[in-house]
Amino acid sequence: MKPTPLADRILAAVASATSKRPANADDVLAIVGGADADFWPVVEQLWRDTLITGAKIFRPKLDAEPWLGIWPTGVPQSAGAWTGPRLSFLFVRHDPIALKKARAPRSRPRKSVAKEA
Repeated sequence: MKPTPLADRILAAVASATSKRPANADDVLAIVGGADADFWPVVEQLWRDTLITGAKIFRPKLDAEPWLGIWPTGVPQSAGAWTGPRLSFLFVRHDPIALKKARAPRSRPRKSVAKEA
């Protein structure tokens, strides 16, 4: 997605927010300005593009109602798919013989070190 001016303003408004201190989406709407009909589709598109994330937050002692907290992810979306050699470092090759031996039942109990002493 090519960021629109509204998307840029939303990202600038939530730039200092984190998962521990999220920005209230309604407050961001007030800061950015504009109509609800324009704001929420852009927020949803930013979420789909993984530029922001959010959570419904409700603290009974502090909040009268639940609210949507949003913050930037800091993870740019890659153009490629989630397969291929660029992500091969995420996967570790396991020795199938070692895995088979690890799950095999022991036929003889091990000798205790305490009994030998």
